[in-house]
Amino acid sequence: MNSLYLGDWIEKTDLEGPGLRAALFLSGCSLRCPGCCNPHLFHRKKEQLLPVSEVLKLVTSVLGIEGISVLGGEPLEQSLALCNFLSLLRRDTDLSVMLYTGYTMEEIAKDKTKASVLPFVDVLVDGRYQKENRSSEQKFIGSTNQKLHLLTDRYQASDFCGPNFTEFRLNKQELRILGYPVS
Repeated sequence: MNSLYLGDWIEKTDLEGPGLRAALFLSGCSLRCPGCCNPHLFHRKKEQLLPVSEVLKLVTSVLGIEGISVLGGEPLEQSLALCNFLSLLRRDTDLSVMLYTGYTMEEIAKDKTKASVLPFVDVLVDGRYQKENRSSEQKFIGSTNQKLHLLTDRYQASDFCGPNFTEFRLNKQELRILGYPVS
């Protein structure tokens, strides 16, 4: 498949990974973790389907970012298209890639399609969100069961130290609260 269901995206944020990055929120998720911060991305909509080439143009048109973060929904439920997108991104840019998934590394390793994405990822956050284990103590991680995997030497563990934070954005009379608000 050469298209991704892109439910939302943020051109520039420092909320979803180290440094200034674009955040791509892919739609569709069968995991549906209770307490998920993005339940509006559980379902895919036809109008969200974009060719990989268009998503690549969106990202590469943004100046001044050091990378992208791919979130969901569940990104690995679009593994083939995501792999295609990330391979093109890696070929054409030097942007880093951070991927958030509800699947554990063990589950990914057992599925060749999901695992095909990993060579293009610098940082992986794995594990289903567990609202009973919610934490804001480690930057970019929502619950204590989730694990951070540094898959390349692009970043160090120290880049992920510190508490999470919240970002408020006002755009066209709409207030968006992003990140890890205190519950």
